[in-house]
Amino acid sequence: MRTMTKLLLSLAMPAALLASQSASAVLITQWKYENIAAFTDFTGVGVITGSNPNTAAYTIGGNPPNPVAGAPTVLSWGVPQTASGQSRFRLGAQKVSGVETVNDGVFVPDLELFHDNFVINLGTTLRTAELTAALVLEALTPPNGVNLGPIPGQFKIKFQETDNALNPCPAGGPNPCADIFVLDESGGGSPLSFDFVVDDYTYTLSVALPALQNLSNSACSAAGAANGCRGFATPENQTSNFPVTFQITARQNTVPEPGMLALLGLGLAGLGFGQTRRRK
Repeated sequence: MRTMTKLLLSLAMPAALLASQSASAVLITQWKYENIAAFTDFTGVGVITGSNPNTAAYTIGGNPPNPVAGAPTVLSWGVPQTASGQSRFRLGAQKVSGVETVNDGVFVPDLELFHDNFVINLGTTLRTAELTAALVLEALTPPNGVNLGPIPGQFKIKFQETDNALNPCPAGGPNPCADIFVLDESGGGSPLSFDFVVDDYTYTLSVALPALQNLSNSACSAAGAANGCRGFATPENQTSNFPVTFQITARQNTVPEPGMLALLGLGLAGLGFGQTRRRK
């Protein structure tokens, strides 16, 4: 009888520990976030100038170093034909921050990218750019000390400064022709949705660009992208903005029920006891 008692204890205790760990793992219902971004690569025809280097600092998540420190947050190109200046891409802010509530169905504001589309001389254009964002998350509710990041994400961009006098315009519409911005989803950029696991929960972070549109084949081709690309047509002499948002959802990972774990322990204990008696 002592042998069976020892077997029951040795097999049931791991089951009890598993059940205890499962019960103690709590869903993080709110995350603080800070996202720092800059342009980490760009190419073009003619002179492309990067300026306004990122100097932002994290204030949460253990205050890790800024992974894009010194990279530009503004790209400018072209000889302007008006007092408005060069064409440029620019970030609305070097760092964005806020609180995301898990599973509330709300996409929170994140980065905001602007294109100042001004009239410039032909012959100069941005062709490609890589926008890198590095996200830090800190558990807010409950404040259990969980910090994640910086989590890097890259947006690959193809771009064409369009001749205003083309007829028809590659992106459609009347003259002056709109410029063409393409999110290069086949160019090795980060996925717009990914999972991470904390304790017994899998969290999914989903990124959205609400203004993203399906572009015509002619617009895709003009920007050097394949048919079926997605992006934006940016009107001449206007500033277009492309907000980026995200949400976090969570689901509990499937684990054996505590009752099933206990029954498994009992079954194995009985098997061990039977083998002990046979040896006697």
